[in-house]
Amino acid sequence: MSHQERPDWLRKHLDALPPAVPPDRDLWPGIRARLAQRRRGRWMPLAVAASLVISLGAALFAWQAHQERLGEAERVDALLAEIQAPYRQGRAEHQARWAALRQTLDPDTAAVIERNVAIIEAASAALADAVAEAPDSALARELLTRTLMREQTLYRQAALLSLEAGPTTRDI
Repeated sequence: MSHQERPDWLRKHLDALPPAVPPDRDLWPGIRARLAQRRRGRWMPLAVAASLVISLGAALFAWQAHQERLGEAERVDALLAEIQAPYRQGRAEHQARWAALRQTLDPDTAAVIERNVAIIEAASAALADAVAEAPDSALARELLTRTLMREQTLYRQAALLSLEAGPTTRDI
């Protein structure tokens, strides 16, 4: 409502008022203190409590996730040990006898066998990683088992070749 739209009686009273009436004292410091107290006093304890609850909840969630990962890692380790166990002894026996077997074989044949063993061992390691990534994958477990079986077959073939070769001129 503009000055012109006011009724005459109101305009007369308003015009009679002094332009500004200073307060007896400065009221702003008291207002500021009450506002600050009101702001700080009511929500600060709630904010602290809420941040503690959130922090504790996040810590609990992280701990549970860590425990689940540990449990999953143990399960994967047990699964890999179960798959690889039947083939460990054959690998250890081959490694123990390989130096002697190698002496009975043609050097080119021995080199081919060593390359094939390295290829199969690399494939076994990659497949073990695949099983660790996806322990529920029947395909990854089956491929790892087949690769370990092929490794054992290669060891047997190497032993047979060394028997067929007989003693070399180096042995005489």
